Amino acid sequence: MNVAVRRPFLLALAASLMLHLILLLAPGWELPADGITDLKSLDATLLPLAQAAVPVAPPVAPARKPVPKKIPPATPHSAEAPPVSVAPPVAEAPEATPPAQPDEPQPETTVADQADAVPPAPTIDPAVARAWPQRGRIRFEVTRGDSNFVVGQAEHRWQHDGATYQLRAVTETVGIAALIRPAMVVQESRGNLVATGLQPLEFMNERDGKRKLMLRFDPVQGRLTSDSGPAIAMSEPAQDLLSMLYQLSTMPHDAQEFAIIVATGRKLARHVVKVAEITQLDTPFGTRSVRHLILPPADGVTNDYSTEVWLDVATRLPLKIRHRDRKGETFDQTAVAVELDNP
Repeated sequence: MNVAVRRPFLLALAASLMLHLILLLAPGWELPADGITDLKSLDATLLPLAQAAVPVAPPVAPARKPVPKKIPPATPHSAEAPPVSVAPPVAEAPEATPPAQPDEPQPETTVADQADAVPPAPTIDPAVARAWPQRGRIRFEVTRGDSNFVVGQAEHRWQHDGATYQLRAVTETVGIAALIRPAMVVQESRGNLVATGLQPLEFMNERDGKRKLMLRFDPVQGRLTSDSGPAIAMSEPAQDLLSMLYQLSTMPHDAQEFAIIVATGRKLARHVVKVAEITQLDTPFGTRSVRHLILPPADGVTNDYSTEVWLDVATRLPLKIRHRDRKGETFDQTAVAVELDNP
C-alpha cells in the first residue's frame, strides 16, 4: 500500500477507536455486578404446534326466566305465622351433557323393552274353583280342516279333592283315518290346586303305547326337568299342554288379555291370551253361550302352533278346542257329551 492510500485509512481507524472509547466511558452505561443474586430466572419450554393447548371459553347458557314459587294456601296454623317473603330463584345455567364418545358402546334396546307390558295372570276366582265339579268327563269329536271331516275322537277325564287334581286325555283316530294311519295319544297331568289355579307337578305324553315326553315341575326350586333334555329355569308358574285348557277356565275373563306360560318339553313358551267376545255354539246337547279365548304363537315366534278355546259360560268347561300346527293344518275338537259328578 502506498503512502497516499495508507494515510486516509489510518485516520479513519483512529477516529473509530476514539468514538468507541468515548461511548464506553460515558456515564449511564453500567453492567450488572457479579455479586447480585436476587435475579429470577425464566424457564421456557417449547412445544410443537400440534401439542399446544388452545383455551376455549365455555359457552354461556342463556339465563332462565325466574319462575315464581307457588305458596301453599294458608292453614289455620299458618295464619298465625308472620308472612314469609319468597325470593325469586337465581337463574342457573343447566348442566352441559357431554356428548357420547364414538368408541363407547351404547346400550342396546331389546324387543322386550319396546313391547308393551302384559299384565300378569290374575289369581283364581274362588267361586269358579268351588264350581269345578270334582269328577267329570267330556267326549269330543275330532274333525280336520274346514270340511269338518271326522278323523278321530277324544275324551277328557278329571277328578280333584280341592287340594290336588288329576287330568287324563285320550285321543285316537277313527273310521277311514284309523285304517290309513291308526294312532292313539294319551296325556296325563297331575298337580295341586293353589291360589293361582292349577299347579302341575308331572305331565306325561304317550303315543301308541310309547312314552314320548315326561315333564316334572318343581315350583320350590323354580325349574322344569324332562327325560329328554337338561333342566330349564322356571321363574313363573307354568302349565303343561293339558292343564292349560283347564287353567284358562279358572281365570276371570273381564280383562282383554293376560299371559300364560306353557311347557312344551324343550322350552317354556309365553302366550298372550286374547279374550274375545261371547258367541253361541251349537252342540248335540243344545246351544251354549261360550267365551272365545285365543292363544296366538308364543312371543317372538313365527310359524308356530296356536290354539283357540271356547269355554262354556255357565260351567267354564272347554266345549270346543281348535289347534293349528306348524304346518298350518287345523284340527277341531267339539264336545258331543258332558258328564259331571259333583257330590
